[in-house]
Amino acid sequence: MTHYDKPGGDFLVDVNASDNVEELRKELEKMQQKYQLDLPAEGYFFKYKERVLVDDKSFSMNRVANGDTIEILPEPDIKDFYT
Repeated sequence: MTHYDKPGGDFLVDVNASDNVEELRKELEKMQQKYQLDLPAEGYFFKYKERVLVDDKSFSMNRVANGDTIEILPEPDIKDFYT
């Protein structure tokens, strides 16, 4: 399951354990067009159990198992780190 911090933000996306995390990003982009999913325009990243997922690694390499919930979080604005 993927969790997005918006009202009604939980939804299921099927992926394979051997798929790279970037496949989830591609699937969400398709869903965004088809269902008008409201993803952060400034970009986003995936988090699982306080760990940021690495896009070019598989879900299993990121230690994500069947039935786990992944969070979608907006990319931080880099200028916030310099103020």
